[in-house]
Amino acid sequence: MCDLDGAKTVGILFTADNAVSYDRVILFVNELTEKRNIKVLSIGYVENKKDIDQFPEQTGFRFFSAKQCNWYGRPKDHSVDYFIEKDFDILLDLNLNDTIAIDFVVGMSKAKYKVGRLKPSTRMYDMMIDVNKNNTLDNLISQIELYLSMFKVEQKTEA
Repeated sequence: MCDLDGAKTVGILFTADNAVSYDRVILFVNELTEKRNIKVLSIGYVENKKDIDQFPEQTGFRFFSAKQCNWYGRPKDHSVDYFIEKDFDILLDLNLNDTIAIDFVVGMSKAKYKVGRLKPSTRMYDMMIDVNKNNTLDNLISQIELYLSMFKVEQKTEA
């Protein structure tokens, strides 16, 4: 387990379905990097590759589209492969909908600790946050911050 105070690296997955959600993820990433000094890599999923053009380029943000996935939902993109191979302290799945491509990335990720919204049919996460009564990105991010700040995990030091 890892808490936000002990994390040095965080991977963020999100669905980039509109500018408001993209801006909210940028705000969250900036908070993690500036206030907590965490290195963050984010990858956004879009249905249509043309939608990527509506999001201003941001350092540490990559995108992939449904068109870059094979017929059973596996992404075929170098950025996604790189993201999967990163040994993040925490992986945060900010996706509010069931998306096969994002589930694939979460399932294959080498992250040490995985956090996402409650999905009763999955065992991919180490911690699931129930946002069913208020299924918004703001609420999910707030709940993640709350719960990952509540736990204080002692970091082991090698002798």
